[in-house]
Amino acid sequence: MASASVLSQQSPANNLAPVEKICLLGQECVGTKAGAMEMTETSDALEITLQQAKETDPSLSTIATSRYDAEAGYLANCMACHTTGAAGAPKLGAKREWEARMSKGMDAVMANVINGFSVMPARGLCMTCSDEQLQSIVNYMIEK
Repeated sequence: MASASVLSQQSPANNLAPVEKICLLGQECVGTKAGAMEMTETSDALEITLQQAKETDPSLSTIATSRYDAEAGYLANCMACHTTGAAGAPKLGAKREWEARMSKGMDAVMANVINGFSVMPARGLCMTCSDEQLQSIVNYMIEK
């Protein structure tokens, strides 16, 4: 620990300031120490830490899913086909089209989403979406 004389020479703001700053992907990294981990190493380490936290406390996965923006996921990954009905995709807000799909049950619908079906690619090409996030997007499309 730093000696009292060193701390007394610093301003209170300096004493309370964080030692390091977190750098986010796509943002300028300011205030990092020399020799800090590269951005990819940091994000990989964060991903591992998040996975370990979810394994330790499964409720964290539920919290993350409940905060997932399903509409944004839909707009980024599903809108092209599910707005136009391309290749027979059930359209957003088309209750009858979704009822026909849902008559098979949610498990069957999710199996098609995850594995692909007819011309729909696996995961709707959202390779970064978790199964829970895909479920949120499907729920969003059904409920609209």
